[in-house]
Order: sequence, then C-alpha cells, then structure tokens
Amino acid sequence: MCFSTIAVQFCFWGFIWFYPRQQDASLVYVLVLGDLGHSPRTYNQCASLIKAGKKVVLFGFLESSLPPCSEEHIKNKSFKIVSLSSFRCGFIKNNLLRYFVKTILQTIAIFYTLILSSIKSGSTPAHFLVQNPPSIPALFVVYTYCQLYDVQFVIDWHNYGYSIMRVQKANSLLVKIAMFYEKLMMRLSDSNFTVTNAMKTELVSYGAANISVLYDKPHPRFQKLEENEKTEFLQRISSSFPELKGALKKPLIVSSTSWTEDEDFGILLDALKLCRDRNLAFTVAITGKGPQKDFYKREIKKIDMKNIEIVTPWLEIEDYPKLLGAATLGVSLHTSSSGCDLPMKVVDMFGAGCPAFALNFPAIGELVKDGKNGKIFNSADELAEIIIDHLEKPSLISEYRENLVKERISWEDHWSAVASPHFSVTS
Repeated sequence: MCFSTIAVQFCFWGFIWFYPRQQDASLVYVLVLGDLGHSPRTYNQCASLIKAGKKVVLFGFLESSLPPCSEEHIKNKSFKIVSLSSFRCGFIKNNLLRYFVKTILQTIAIFYTLILSSIKSGSTPAHFLVQNPPSIPALFVVYTYCQLYDVQFVIDWHNYGYSIMRVQKANSLLVKIAMFYEKLMMRLSDSNFTVTNAMKTELVSYGAANISVLYDKPHPRFQKLEENEKTEFLQRISSSFPELKGALKKPLIVSSTSWTEDEDFGILLDALKLCRDRNLAFTVAITGKGPQKDFYKREIKKIDMKNIEIVTPWLEIEDYPKLLGAATLGVSLHTSSSGCDLPMKVVDMFGAGCPAFALNFPAIGELVKDGKNGKIFNSADELAEIIIDHLEKPSLISEYRENLVKERISWEDHWSAVASPHFSVTS
C-alpha cells in the first residue's frame, strides 16, 4: 500500500511537472482571492492587458457581476473567468483551527484549478498577476505555480494582509507569521506594483525589486452628471430611496463605508450633528455594506437631524457612478491599516468631479491635495467646519472641480506608461 501511494504521487507530480510545457507569450493569468465584482483595480488591469493584445484568464469568487464590457471580451475569446471554490468551514468553532483548515483547503483547490486550466488550454501563461491582499494562501500558490512552469510572478500590492489582520485583532502569532510570509513573497517576486510611493519605499526597505507605483485612476464611467442627467437620475432613484428626492434642491454629500471598526462612521455622524446645529439643509447618502451598518442605522433613527436627511442605499453597479456624479462633495473615513494604501472611493469621487474631504493618515496626501481638490481633516469638529465653510462658499467647490478636470489622467495612459513594460516578453 505504501509503495502504491508513493507511485501514484510520483506519477501525479511528474505529470504536473512535464505537462503542459508550452508557454503562450500572449497569455496572462490573474488571481484575486475575493469577489471579482468588487475588485475594480484588478478588473482594470485585465481590461488594459486585453487592450494591449493579451489574453487573460481571471480567477476569483463570482459573488457579484462584473462590468457589462466584460461580456464583449468574453465573446472575443480574449477573456475567460474561472470561479474559485469558497470554503466557509463554519462548523469549526475554534477560530485558529478554522483558519488553518480553510487555508489548506483553499491551497489545494486553487492549485488544482490552476493546473486544470493549464491542461485544458494546453499552455501556460508568460505572466501571472496576483492581487494582494488577501495574501494567504494566494501568494504561495501562485509562486509555486510560477516556479513549476517558469512563469513571471507579478504582485499588485493594494495593502498588506498582515496589517489588516492586526487591525482585526487576529492571533498575534498568526500576524507575525503573515508578516514574515508577505515580506518573503515580495522578495521572491519578479515584478511588483504598489498603489503609493510610500508603499514602494517600504517594499524597497524589505528587499523587494522591480517595483513601479501604479496609482488607481477612475474608470471612464465615473463622470460628473449634467444638470438634466442629475435630475433624471435622482427622480428615478428616489422611487427606491425617497430621501434622495431632497437632493434635487439641496446639496448632496456622499460617503462610502465598509461599516467596520477601521472606518469610524461616528466621526461623520458627530460632524453632521454640528452641521444640524447651524441649521444647514442637505442630503447625505452613505453607501456600502458591513457589520456595523444596522447598528448605525438604529442610531441615526434616534437622532432628530432637522433639515439633514440621511439615506443608506445599496446601489446597483451602474448607479454608483451616477450617485457620485450627482454629488456636491464626498467624505472618506478610510484609515489605512498600513498607512500606505489609498481609498478607491476617493479616486471614484474625483473621476465623477466630486471634491473629497478625507480623514488624515500618512499616505493620503498622495491623492488628496489639501485646498486643491479637497480637504484633509483630523476630527469630527474639523469635518463639520469644512462642510459648513464649503456649503456656504460654493465657489470653493467649483474651484476644486476645475482642478480635478485639469489633473485627470486616464487609467489607460497611466497603465501603458507604468505597467505595460512589466508584461513584455524577453527571449
């Protein structure tokens, strides 16, 4: 029995090693261990690769729909989506044991899916791009695959997985292991993208090489709405969310939050109370889903906000850009777990011509230029002060909008200049 087991394993690994061996220089694998419909940067990478003449296979969880343009790429056979298996392991009560079992199952499932995809196509990619985080076990599996088939290992660093685990109060030993793991993986990679220059500086200090700063840019669907488009949108959407009807005549402030502890919604709520005491009238739309949403909805109902209406809609993917395009200004409560990433929600606001007020953290100045395209605040008092100041002086908002138009650079142009060289094939 022991001999037959060894023989089967030898044949299996021998098969994986020797087949398939043909590499397709135009093929790129992309993996994100998350919902593909809520991974805009990764999808933008895929779209740019396709535009550059590459064929892309995207691996991830199909929990929500992708942008409509993905269907056209699929029809043209330049884009393929492969769904990964998700393991909840809710029957295991111990958190550490559940994490361990889930990681093992994901490692086996992802590796099997990658190998099967290569066997079906009869070829391997020249490059493999993986989003980080989530980092465990994605980075390890992709690195192993790249070593087996001589594929370029490319990591797109959105943040650090271990820093998020630390904020979520994960097991301290697990956080240390995750930190060591990510620092090892960045040194083993062939290429790296970061979302900020601050993150690039950190990666260099950890020994990573071949690093380019690839800033997030808004998708073309994020545009400021003309007055007639704004009226049409708000009239339509107010049938589902009546509070938004008030935005036809009053300023509209938007915010998007994950409703988690690392985004303190209480700051915005306290600032709105101060604005209420000044008898300001406006509508606030707060989008997003998360564990603390129901708690804060109950808190909002307890408060008499007078002329300030608050609505917490969950919008279809095509309506979110329109909400930002109809907004007067936006608020970001994002606080980076690492201090090195930037909030995509602010990028989207800027694309829609919506100035943003952002909570301060080390890297935010790479995106929000205080007094040019928005403002940076440190407390609820400061946020209330700048909301009041800008609603009373709308010319400031108009000035920010003009600066946003002047400074806008498309994702395509930025990607072509920064990322495209990393996917060239050298003999």
